[in-house]
Amino acid sequence: MKRFLFWISTFILVVTIQFSFLWRISFLGVIPNILLILIIWFSFLKGSYKGQIMGFVTGIVADSFSIGIFGANALLFTGIGFFVGLLKKKVDEDNILVQILLVFIITLFYCFGFWMLTKIFGEGKEIILGKTLLFLPLYNGLLAPLCFVMFIRWAKLWREEMYVAD
Repeated sequence: MKRFLFWISTFILVVTIQFSFLWRISFLGVIPNILLILIIWFSFLKGSYKGQIMGFVTGIVADSFSIGIFGANALLFTGIGFFVGLLKKKVDEDNILVQILLVFIITLFYCFGFWMLTKIFGEGKEIILGKTLLFLPLYNGLLAPLCFVMFIRWAKLWREEMYVAD
């Protein structure tokens, strides 16, 4: 039960930060996506199956707060949770360079996937190719080590055994 409460409170805290405070640190109108970083971190720890679940739930919540295509974030976050979960125990998630590069690459795929979905479903927001595609991967990549450290400290505060197999 404690583990469930830990993950629910972590999720609520990150969602609150994402949609209430991060607009204050936007760079050229681009807001970092710490929900994506949370999914990457969680999938590294818990694997593909649980990464998909976290990705889907996070995506549905993100979609409910956005004015874009409903389900786009759910689809993309679910896929990201799956693929990053496949990397569990295959890469060193504690290595800062790995964190930066992986989050950068995953964010690029996220941006491209979101752009493709907007083209397919007619939203046509061309701005994603401009500032967002250039700055969001950099912003997320550079923010990833800080987020990973904060998530780990938050887990230690709860005395959550992150690396215990479920």
